[in-house]
Amino acid sequence: MAGIIGDLLEGIVDFVTDVWLLRRQRSARGRPQNAWQDDAADMVVLNAWAIGLGIAAFAVAALMFFLLKLPLWLCMAPIVAVGIYVGYRWFALARA
Repeated sequence: MAGIIGDLLEGIVDFVTDVWLLRRQRSARGRPQNAWQDDAADMVVLNAWAIGLGIAAFAVAALMFFLLKLPLWLCMAPIVAVGIYVGYRWFALARA
């Protein structure tokens, strides 16, 4: 039970930290301030896309490695592509 509560608290702290970092990056770049609710909603969407695409990328990589017997370096391509895309979306969100 303590593990579940700890994971839940870690998720909440991680989310609050992400929103705080987003607001701080925007203010450091001289961007206009949004309401914290708007920034939190943007972060929820970014996290949902990152989690969904990450799960899909790992599933595709596993299928490529175990089913198609492709080399490991080639199977990592979907994971790398998702990492680059999520990084790009983070920078686009911070610039908005």
